[in-house]
Amino acid sequence: DTFCKALASEFPESFDPAMPTDLVYSGRLGLEEEHQVDTGAKVTAGKLVLSPTRTYAPIVKRILAEGHRDKIHGMVHCSGGAQTKVLHFLGAGLHVVKDNMLPTPPVFRIIQDQSKTPWEEMYKVFNM
Repeated sequence: DTFCKALASEFPESFDPAMPTDLVYSGRLGLEEEHQVDTGAKVTAGKLVLSPTRTYAPIVKRILAEGHRDKIHGMVHCSGGAQTKVLHFLGAGLHVVKDNMLPTPPVFRIIQDQSKTPWEEMYKVFNM
């Protein structure tokens, strides 16, 4: 949904040849197109897609090291389930409010822009 059709001939091993051709590399971006990231730097679309996953483990480690363990009553690692997994751990009458979300990483803004996927689906598919 993101990268341009020309990449299909350059990287034929990157998709199933049985896939309908109109779905293969159906976006408009080239790998070398630059995009501004939150720091103000410019990074190519190819590098954004290949950048490593950021984890919240260092933040959790710091919170625990600073003595806040007694204020934490539970954590859920949502590696799948579109962040609805947390609902399986709530008792009756409890709910979750997510009102302080992290900024959306640039790569997901690019994917959404190219694919026109609704943000609700983006949050589900990519566990944002």
